[in-house]
Amino acid sequence: MINAIVVDEKNSGFYGGLLQAQFQRRYELFAETLGWDIPRSTQTERDQYDRAETVYILLEEAGELSGYARLLPTTAEARYGSVGFSYLVKDASSGLLPGIPTEILRGTPAPVSQEVWEMTRVEANDRRNLVALFEAANRYLTSVGAKSTITFTRKSFAGILNRLGYETEILGPDCSYEGKPYCAMETQLRFDN
Repeated sequence: MINAIVVDEKNSGFYGGLLQAQFQRRYELFAETLGWDIPRSTQTERDQYDRAETVYILLEEAGELSGYARLLPTTAEARYGSVGFSYLVKDASSGLLPGIPTEILRGTPAPVSQEVWEMTRVEANDRRNLVALFEAANRYLTSVGAKSTITFTRKSFAGILNRLGYETEILGPDCSYEGKPYCAMETQLRFDN
């Protein structure tokens, strides 16, 4: 049985082990396997978007982490010294993230709305877990008034989401990120479950 857990700053202490497992899996995938040049420490990957208002969807099956996603409201803002950050897509389109072209939204302003959340750092062990992950994220996001998510990910993910029944639109041109085609996309949430 797959258990879907919504983790936020209020309950993160209860799920410290699963959160740590997620940061370790992110390191393995994004730093070691994909070779991304991203903030990391020994065996974990965390960045400026892992902060108080971040919500994680964690899947647990047979006592092990089987999937995860990071959610951040597009209204989020944080300052680290003199530098301010919002969410990944907005910051990339503003030129704050080296390696990601600023034209990922074709010059359209990044959304800042309680109805749009960013969903990044998505991974699942298999299709069954991916379906469970998106169903759990959909339930949480619609419960807080969201209508869609935005992300910057592999272009092929749009087709996967459309096949899962989540209408997804590519928002900007393809770009090569670490040698693979990536783009910004928006996915409509479903209100039927």
